[in-house]
Amino acid sequence: MRRAAVAGLCEPRLLRTPAAPAEAIAVCAAATGSFAAIPAAHRRDEDVRTLRKALGYCWSVAVAADRPNGMPAFERLEASDDPDIAWIVRENRGKARMR
Repeated sequence: MRRAAVAGLCEPRLLRTPAAPAEAIAVCAAATGSFAAIPAAHRRDEDVRTLRKALGYCWSVAVAADRPNGMPAFERLEASDDPDIAWIVRENRGKARMR
């Protein structure tokens, strides 16, 4: 369900209204927080891996739609020592829309 919420909101054509990017950033942050709370033993479960992949794409879409508000939220992820959160950050940083 979290993956569907993130993927559903982080569609570039849906992020054109003033409120939509802020909502997408908030949902990405909430989904990332709940992902981080998942025990390592369950991180390779299919639904959890799918959420991780979605977050590896969606953060950059949300940030690109509202860089002034999105970058601070995204940059807070970089402080995490969680290897999966680091993967999410790397995946998004590698996207052209993040430059």
